Amino acid sequence: MISAQDLLKYEQIAIELKNIKKEELVLRNKIVKAFSYEKIEGVEKKSIEGGDIEIQVKLVLNRKIDPDILGEVWEELTERQQDIIKFKPEISVSKYKKLLEEEGIGKLTEAITEKPGQASIKLKFKD
Repeated sequence: MISAQDLLKYEQIAIELKNIKKEELVLRNKIVKAFSYEKIEGVEKKSIEGGDIEIQVKLVLNRKIDPDILGEVWEELTERQQDIIKFKPEISVSKYKKLLEEEGIGKLTEAITEKPGQASIKLKFKD
């Protein structure tokens, strides 16, 4: 059974969690922005001078389809280009990456919008 005290405690913790999440995001972005990167997507390992901490930064690049443009260019796409589209529509990122690497995406470029996603951080303490 729950009590009013449980509900009040829940509310307090929820507020604290929201504040902690905001603070974590500020610090995560500060850490991510402190380094330069060779890639725009994937995991890169970083460290700070004199530190015994390895920082793994996972860079994220979000992709989405513009349904109106996709409709306009659909018939001009190859079967492989069409195959990377999931009909929500959304991109099959693994097929997109493979097609992009092997032969490019051609006209499909017009229907894809890319924007950086939220990076994540994993700390590993060295022995």
